[in-house]
Amino acid sequence: MTNAIMSITLDFPFPAVGIDAPRRSTIQVPAATIRDLVELHILKIDANLRKYFYSETGEWSPVLSVFVNKRNILDLQGEKTSLKSGDMVIVLFPYAGG
Repeated sequence: MTNAIMSITLDFPFPAVGIDAPRRSTIQVPAATIRDLVELHILKIDANLRKYFYSETGEWSPVLSVFVNKRNILDLQGEKTSLKSGDMVIVLFPYAGG
């Protein structure tokens, strides 16, 4: 992780049930990867978000969709995907219904 401060746009286009997170915000973070962003900023918004990002065993959740500049992190380096200033991170929570 670097100490450089980056400006990242964080977008939650669809809210998660019981989570009070701003829909879109531009944040200043010293994060280097998606995992750093989650640990240093997102979980501070609401600790209940942890269940969406991590499985019960602490592994990165396979059902959460995270995009960096419209590219799915699964097509990049997963939660180890590097971030740079100006990136847009979009988080889509899993939904079920019928």
